[in-house]
Amino acid sequence: MDLEQIQVDPYTKDMSETNLQQVRGSLGIIDQLLPILDEAEHDLKSANNWGFADIFFGNGGGLISGMFKHMKLNSAKNNMDQVQYLMGQLQGELQKIIVPADYRMNLNGFVTFADFFWDGAIVDVYMQYKILSSIKEVQKLQEKLRLLREKLIDFSRL
Repeated sequence: MDLEQIQVDPYTKDMSETNLQQVRGSLGIIDQLLPILDEAEHDLKSANNWGFADIFFGNGGGLISGMFKHMKLNSAKNNMDQVQYLMGQLQGELQKIIVPADYRMNLNGFVTFADFFWDGAIVDVYMQYKILSSIKEVQKLQEKLRLLREKLIDFSRL
C-alpha cells in the first residue's frame, strides 16, 4: 500500500482502523529490522578490520585473521538472512510500497575457499571490496527503513 493511498477521512483526519493496524504492523517489523541491521553492520565492520589484518600479516597470521574474518562474515550473513525474511514480511504488510527485498549477502563459497587456499593479496583485496560494498548496502537499507519509519509515524498521526 502506497502511503498516499492510505485512506484518511478528510473531515475527521482519522485513518481507518485497518490502515492504522497496517501502519503499526509495519512499524513493528521496522523496529525488529533496525537492531538486526546494526548487528550485521557491526559484524561486517569487524570482518573488514580482520580483513586488513589478513592483508598485512599474510603468511601464517593470515590464516588466523582469515578465520576470524569469516566467522564475522558468517554472523553477518545469518543476520542478513533474518533481514531477508523480515523484509518479505514488511513487503506483505505494505503491499504496494516498493521495498527492496533482496538484501542477501552473496560472498559465494568459492571466494571463501579462495581466501583460505590462495591466501594472497589479490583475493584478500577482493574480499575487502566485497565487505565494504556490503557495509554500504546495509547502511543504505538502514537509512531507507529509518525514513520509512518516520513517514509512517507522521502518517499515523493524521
